[in-house]
Amino acid sequence: MRHSWHFVRRYLEARAAKRTTTNRLFVARSGKPLSYSALYFLFCRLAKAAGVPQARPHALRHGHAMLMLWREIPPADIQAQLGHSSLRMTERYLHVTDPARQERYLRAAPLEKLLDN
Repeated sequence: MRHSWHFVRRYLEARAAKRTTTNRLFVARSGKPLSYSALYFLFCRLAKAAGVPQARPHALRHGHAMLMLWREIPPADIQAQLGHSSLRMTERYLHVTDPARQERYLRAAPLEKLLDN
């Protein structure tokens, strides 16, 4: 089985061949950046096809923040990574630090398994 980075590299090579002038990761066939709505609907369609019909793109952002918090990244660094204008916005993630919930999440989190390899 190929590692997911193989597919990411293939996508980036194909993206580079489009000679796009944007620094955005996801682009249309034309090389122009995908709109938020196009990304949203693409994500939801792929999640549904993968058997996760309730998934939304913002869940990835939230999951990323939680993984950083659980890896004991300082809240100010999480704030900078997420682009929050104030630490108060980032603090919304800090209430989910129950050790039992954290353990259940980490056991089930595919991203966490990739990070530990």
